[in-house]
Amino acid sequence: MKKKRMPEGKNILYIGTIIILIGVLILIIALWQTNELELKKSTGENVGSWMIFLSFIADIGKTIITIGAGTALYSYFDFINYIKKILIDVVIQNNYLDELSDEKKRDIISKLEKQVIYDYETTDDNTLYDFVNKEIQGLVKSIYYESMYLNINCRVVDNKMIEKDFIREYECNFETNRDYEIDLAFMTKCSFVDDQQIKEPFAVKEFSINGKNLTDKIERKVSHKDGAENSIDTYTHTFYYDFKNAEDKKAIQYIEKSDAHIIKIVIKYKTIVPVEDNNLAYRVYVPCKKFEATLVYDDNDMSVFADIFAFKDRKVNERKLDTNRVSYCQNRNCINIVFKDWILPGDGIMYLFNLKN
Repeated sequence: MKKKRMPEGKNILYIGTIIILIGVLILIIALWQTNELELKKSTGENVGSWMIFLSFIADIGKTIITIGAGTALYSYFDFINYIKKILIDVVIQNNYLDELSDEKKRDIISKLEKQVIYDYETTDDNTLYDFVNKEIQGLVKSIYYESMYLNINCRVVDNKMIEKDFIREYECNFETNRDYEIDLAFMTKCSFVDDQQIKEPFAVKEFSINGKNLTDKIERKVSHKDGAENSIDTYTHTFYYDFKNAEDKKAIQYIEKSDAHIIKIVIKYKTIVPVEDNNLAYRVYVPCKKFEATLVYDDNDMSVFADIFAFKDRKVNERKLDTNRVSYCQNRNCINIVFKDWILPGDGIMYLFNLKN
């Protein structure tokens, strides 16, 4: 078995200790002999030359002790660094971190990141870092969209209504949360201005998971907001689709779990609103790795303005979009917006429709 080589700092420490011992021994001998000569001097014996010699020897001993102490002190700090390295190796290579609880691991990560981020020591637990870290921890344990595509085709009907056909395609990653259940009602929720002339303001045309059509398993439901007519909230009807019964929902969840952790959901639906309802907001509710939205319209009927609201959609201290993260392209009758990188819940797009007639 190969013997592990002693660290250089430890060798120097031994050498320094030996030097100190030699110096102490020389000093003791010199002092002892000096004491003997003092006794002889008291009897009248001439010992002057010997006294000078022993004083010189004592100074040599003191010098050797000083050199040894300096050597040992230098090696001490070098040896401390060696001990630190050994401890780091033990923690990392021996999988010490694997034995810690998640809470302890989070504490260690937080302390290390704060030391890197802040150039001063802080004991404040309510920093921006703490807030962001807490929010991110909640998000990483949820599902996320590998990609999401939104296609909207809109037109004006009889100068009274705006019809929109939607196609939404999601690639959902369930790897971090296998038990997550699809909330179809939440995914299809839409609120509109109450208009009795519109018989079917919201209709899902197709709902599928991994290519299997499940449209017949869902049905439209409507909820009303009490007292909305007496408030600034003009949206009085909320339309959404949900599963017809618990068995259908369980069957859909089974399809989800029986396939790979990435599943594809496609929803095609149509909305009809009065022309007074001339804006459309679309946002994501789980983290999304890539989001692309395309809106097509007839420029003879309307002009459309789109605005983006997202975390880090603009460069710091600049008003223009960060083109490394977001692309925006608009021509005569189409707007295409691509979020090239991660966006967070609440991020999205606002469209404003201006009718020409």
